[in-house]
Amino acid sequence: GCHESLGAYYLPAFMRAFLEACPNIEIRVWNGTSSDVHQAVVDRRIHFGLIVNPLPHGELVMVEAFRDAVALVARADGLARPGSREEIEARLRAGPLIYAARVNQCQQIVDTMRGLDLLPPRLLTTGDLELTKTLTLAGLGVGILPRRVADYGHEGELVVVHPSLPQIPDRIMLCFRADAHRTTAWRKTKQALLAHAEHIAPIPCGGPGGGPGGGP
Repeated sequence: GCHESLGAYYLPAFMRAFLEACPNIEIRVWNGTSSDVHQAVVDRRIHFGLIVNPLPHGELVMVEAFRDAVALVARADGLARPGSREEIEARLRAGPLIYAARVNQCQQIVDTMRGLDLLPPRLLTTGDLELTKTLTLAGLGVGILPRRVADYGHEGELVVVHPSLPQIPDRIMLCFRADAHRTTAWRKTKQALLAHAEHIAPIPCGGPGGGPGGGP
C-alpha cells in the first residue's frame, strides 16, 4: 500500500523487476493517503505499507526506505530561472502559490512563507499533488510538492526555486505488522521493496542555485 503519487514514481521500476524475478508471487497494489495506508497495515488489510512520516505504533515495525523533501518548485525555464534573491522573492510575491491544502507539509510551508512575508495575494489550493504538479508544469505559478513527485515523468522541468527557501524533510518508511506471518513470499517481497529503495535516485529537483540533493 502507498499514496498514489508515491507509487507513481516508486512502483514502475520495482514492479518490473519484481514480476520478472518472482513470477509466482501474487502482488496487489492498494492506494490511499499515508494515514489510510497506516491503518490498513494495522488492520491486516495489506501486508506492507510505504508510508510518509508515519506515527509510531506498537503493533508495527517501521524501517526507513528512503527520503524526500517537500519544497517550493517551479519551471526551470520560468519562475525558477536563475536570479538574485530579490528577484526570486518578487516572483514569489507575484504568485499564485499552488498547493494541496490537505497535505500537512504544504500547509507548514505556507505558514513559514507567511512569517517571511513571502506569500502572494493569490493562493491556489488543489485537492491533490498531481493537480498541483500539472498546474505548476503549465507555468501557472510556484507549486509546493515533494521533490520526487515533482520530478518523475518530467525530469529536470520542475526545480527548487531557491535552496534557501523552506523545505520539509520526509522519511518514507516500510511498515508491516510485528506479528506478520513471515512466509517465503512475504520475506521475498520485503527484501525486494527494501532493495529497490536502496537504489532509488538521490532526491531530485536541485535548483539553479545548487539546491540540496540529499541521499536516498
